[in-house]
Amino acid sequence: MKTTTNTITTLAASPDQDRRRRFRRYVWQMAIRVFFFVIAVLLHNWWSVVPLVLAAVIPWVAVVIANAGNRASGDISRPAGALVRQDPEFEAAREAAEQQREQAYRDEQDARRRAAEDQQAAWQREGARPSSWGHRR
Repeated sequence: MKTTTNTITTLAASPDQDRRRRFRRYVWQMAIRVFFFVIAVLLHNWWSVVPLVLAAVIPWVAVVIANAGNRASGDISRPAGALVRQDPEFEAAREAAEQQREQAYRDEQDARRRAAEDQQAAWQREGARPSSWGHRR
């Protein structure tokens, strides 16, 4: 069985590093937004609509990009660094145990059903029906 391990170069950045990188990117995008507002004020003509629209769209784009995090395909790591294939004997034993649990559950449900049916039959034999059913004794 071949196992693969992660090396230090294939591991993802730490959460703190990832958060700092995303924060820096967000701050730069907000700085660009402020720049677009300044340009819109300085132009003071109908072209000022373009920077205003861009300044209005940038916060949404910045949040989406910041929340995306670091999603490079090389950053995906598996638990314990390796894939483990289960032994066929283990799988067979697990399947047998699962079937035993299912059968025990079915047996318990059948016993409960029979007990309920017995209680109902005894109740009907004794005639203990509520008067609201309209039956007379």
